[in-house]
Amino acid sequence: MESDSFVFVEREDGAPYDASELSAVAPFFPSITTPTSFNLSYESLTAVHEARQQRPDQRLFVDELLSVLGLDGALFPPASASALDSLLFKLLTAAERLTANCIIFYLLLADASSPTDPRPTAFVRDVHLPVGHTRTIEGFYALDSGSWRSAVAALTDPHLTNLDANLVDKTFKVLSTLAPEDARAKLVLSYWRLSGVPLASEEQAGIVVDALCDRQKKLGVVEAWAIQRAWGDEEVQARLVRRVLLRCFGGASLLFQLWFPKQADS
Repeated sequence: MESDSFVFVEREDGAPYDASELSAVAPFFPSITTPTSFNLSYESLTAVHEARQQRPDQRLFVDELLSVLGLDGALFPPASASALDSLLFKLLTAAERLTANCIIFYLLLADASSPTDPRPTAFVRDVHLPVGHTRTIEGFYALDSGSWRSAVAALTDPHLTNLDANLVDKTFKVLSTLAPEDARAKLVLSYWRLSGVPLASEEQAGIVVDALCDRQKKLGVVEAWAIQRAWGDEEVQARLVRRVLLRCFGGASLLFQLWFPKQADS
């Protein structure tokens, strides 16, 4: 084999590998065989960087996926064809094949030239990626790229089961803080109601209460009140009561002191 057929990308042991080792995904990533076709623009790289900086923990959902394989989130986005090849090699040689395929699918969504680009769908068919995983990755990509409605539609698909609790929590936080302010309440409530995920923490309950008591629409004061009543911990319940009163009625500290004087004084 002639030397110009090699793409030199460093393995963990520092050795180069032949481009043929990426042959399984070469049909989906043209830059593997034609590096000049790499099309992730400076604007796209900048958008990812800015999105990461906006997150409270400065981590995108793709960072969480990469961490499952022990990979650094800094590997995304790849800034060159050789960086993409290196990342793909790490994924193709990972022990967790399903997770690796999910990340490769995410990379294809990010690399797609348009919503009608056939490569992501073709890859899903080629590796038989389960529908639930496909929709989860579509949802995570949409959250990372700010396509809020698409994210909620994907992450409330009935094929999704047993989502990681930390990622559910992250979804609530991202929707409630980064989506356009006038759309946050509707997005949070759509995600909560359509996904059927239980409220697993006081913070999640607070996010939903805030959405139900949205000042513009007053979407569900009665439902917000029912959430706090169903909470088992009395201290948490008292804090949720105060949140409902303040968010739904505003300036209701007097009512809170009359109903819960001990908690108000603490």
